[in-house]
Amino acid sequence: MFPHALESDRLDVEGLSRETVEFLALYDLFGRGPDVGAVFEDVDSDPYRTPKETYEFVRRAETQ
Repeated sequence: MFPHALESDRLDVEGLSRETVEFLALYDLFGRGPDVGAVFEDVDSDPYRTPKETYEFVRRAETQ
């Protein structure tokens, strides 16, 4: 339904998958990063609790 990637002069967007994102880097940013509280302050979600939870999120995103 959606393209795998969108590109413009100012923005490149790729679908979330195990091929396009390193899940441990995602966990470092959104699970235990120094600004994680500020990141999730206005978002209806919680930081990832474990690397496994981050991996499962990415895996589920591939099927949606």
